[in-house]
Amino acid sequence: GFGHFEGTLTFKGYRNENFAVIIERLSRKTFIVKNDNKKSVSVMINLLKIKNEMPNNFMKSIAFDNGGEFTQFGLTATDIFLRSWCPYQKGQVECTNAILHKHIKKKSDFHSISDSMLRIATEKLNNLPRKCLNFLNPKLGLYSF
Repeated sequence: GFGHFEGTLTFKGYRNENFAVIIERLSRKTFIVKNDNKKSVSVMINLLKIKNEMPNNFMKSIAFDNGGEFTQFGLTATDIFLRSWCPYQKGQVECTNAILHKHIKKKSDFHSISDSMLRIATEKLNNLPRKCLNFLNPKLGLYSF
């Protein structure tokens, strides 16, 4: 059903700075947030900011990889966030990361990537037609908001 997400961190090669990428499994709607570090509390606060921008009850669950940066989710928001120990269960977010790196190169200087650049990259991902959506994009699909 609708409202189930996959999430991971990307851009891990540049010290501890990273992007948290989450994608809704059915609509393929993508959200990206910039994190200054990989501390679990910091990552959680930024992802909860994304969740708070969504309509009520939009996010029912989220499957993460087993990194330590996600440990706080199970402790503080058990009604919303689930832990996943199986990377094959989050294939869509991994595919999305590959597309994201076409717009923001992995070897870019993390601090040179502005919020505007990140918004543009997110818009490109959400406007990209997907075969699984009958070549509609996540913004125009049946489950968009």
